[in-house]
Amino acid sequence: MKNEQINLKYISDEFGVSTSTISRAIHNLPGVSKELQERILRRINELQFRTNIIARSLKTGKFNVLGVIVPDNSQIYFARIIKGIEDTAKKRDYSVIVMNTDRDIKNEVKCISILNALSVAGILAAPIDESNYLNTSISVMILSKRGNNYTNKDFDYVINDDFKGAYIATEHLIKKGYNLIFFLGPKQKFLTSKKRLAGYKKALEDYNIAFNENMVINIDGLSFEDGYNAIKKINKFPGQLFSFFCINDDVAIGTMKALKEKNLKIPSDTGVVGYDDIEILKYLDTPITTIRQSRYKIGHIGADCLIDKIENKNTKTKKCHITLEPELVERDST
Repeated sequence: MKNEQINLKYISDEFGVSTSTISRAIHNLPGVSKELQERILRRINELQFRTNIIARSLKTGKFNVLGVIVPDNSQIYFARIIKGIEDTAKKRDYSVIVMNTDRDIKNEVKCISILNALSVAGILAAPIDESNYLNTSISVMILSKRGNNYTNKDFDYVINDDFKGAYIATEHLIKKGYNLIFFLGPKQKFLTSKKRLAGYKKALEDYNIAFNENMVINIDGLSFEDGYNAIKKINKFPGQLFSFFCINDDVAIGTMKALKEKNLKIPSDTGVVGYDDIEILKYLDTPITTIRQSRYKIGHIGADCLIDKIENKNTKTKKCHITLEPELVERDST
């Protein structure tokens, strides 16, 4: 945009419509579909935000903007991380641009390219493929190891201890008397899945329970539907007390719904443990036991450490390597 000003011609060219259509959308006049109007207004807000940031940076001589790249900012897990980033950034006089990859590697590359072009001060990311971040000169802070490819580069990071969280969850089920424990998670292409499966196996080993490959239920993704569909496919359950350790809370919710539809009583017939401690769990008919991750804290500490690095408060040789402790939250599902 010339002089970084938002004008009707620029927007109309981008959407392939007339300037009068853009004007009608802005003033909420007839003749524009609701869907198009929402897209136009959303784009105007994005451009206005970018323009304000640029104007401010020209005035101050500093481009105090952090880029955030996540798979899906509408997912509760990442929403809390982003909130922690935004609150910390605001206190330290930084703005935040959030970009979604929709778990698509090509989108991730595009997001990085856009943030590089904007010359953001730093990037906080939950990568799909960590190698995509190798060629940027911008400081990068890793906030999640949920992707499928990790490099040997010594990135700064603030993450949760997935191995320990899975160990605690499995140990809890064992102590509750569930000696048959299913593990529900995506096929082991994700580092998070690998670490949680390893924690699950270690707990079984420490309590002298043999690991059985048949107790690992591979699911396609991380959604409610993935957990629900996996359980619906099971035609026969063990005759003794059994339980499910689910890769996350969404999967746990779907799992519990399917179990109830099969007329199994929770926790007397079977138990369910999730992972993340999303807010809705405590409001369900049967509140779900889970592993609490410090999602807000991840965002807060990650942003704080990254800004310290940007402002040269840390030496170049000092790395931010922080792993946060998980916590068991016991509820009625076990």
